[in-house]
Amino acid sequence: MPDTLRPIDYTKVHARVTDASQPGLRKYQAIVVGSDGLWATLRYELYTALAANAAGAMGLVLRRWLYPRLFYRSRPGLVVGRGVTLRHPGRIAVGRNVLISDGCILDARSTGIIGIRIEDDVSLGDRCCLRCKDGRIDIGHHVGIGAEAGLYAVAGNRLRIADDVMIGPKVYLGGSQYHTGRTDITIAEQGHAPRGGIDVGRGAWIGAGAIVLDGVKIGAHAIVAAGAVVTHDVEPYTVVAGVPARPLKDRREPEPTNAPV
Repeated sequence: MPDTLRPIDYTKVHARVTDASQPGLRKYQAIVVGSDGLWATLRYELYTALAANAAGAMGLVLRRWLYPRLFYRSRPGLVVGRGVTLRHPGRIAVGRNVLISDGCILDARSTGIIGIRIEDDVSLGDRCCLRCKDGRIDIGHHVGIGAEAGLYAVAGNRLRIADDVMIGPKVYLGGSQYHTGRTDITIAEQGHAPRGGIDVGRGAWIGAGAIVLDGVKIGAHAIVAAGAVVTHDVEPYTVVAGVPARPLKDRREPEPTNAPV
């Protein structure tokens, strides 16, 4: 664990980034590195410059050797592809046999010590985005996440994905809604209206292109059909589809017998 790591006060981070009098290095450290320590910044720059885009087997070896030294915790078996972007890597905890494919973004900015926790035997497809901003993402064991999926935990929300979950490509989970009641100021100025984040139960399957909004719980072993927009909780073993998503069936019910031709 980096010895300079400490919880973040996001009011101070925002003030530093928007303050024109602050030097560019301080802003870069606040947004990217996650520490204002000189050694932490130099180490981040050196390791990513050497390894981030190195090709072939040599690149894989460099990333397997160097990136665990940036993380809060990393177990054996880590594989990191080319072009992976790390933000606040000292707040990322990674288990055994984790695959982070090419072009992924792991942004662990969080008010806590850990922003992103990934357990054992997890696969992140190409160009996945895991992004915290004053939130936390927890991914359980044996989870597969498809290419270009977006997982977000912002404004104090927490995204929890239990063990044995399958998430298809281009799925969107989380984020936060905004207050919209005032018209005398912009929506951005009204701030976030967080609903607590998202819980995805064990063994659930979320199909390609589905959207799950903040505040929703997906029950264990449920199925969310491709392209569905989930705005309300999904009961365990339930199949939902549509925009907005509605229940279609309970997986525990027997399949209907086809009538004879």
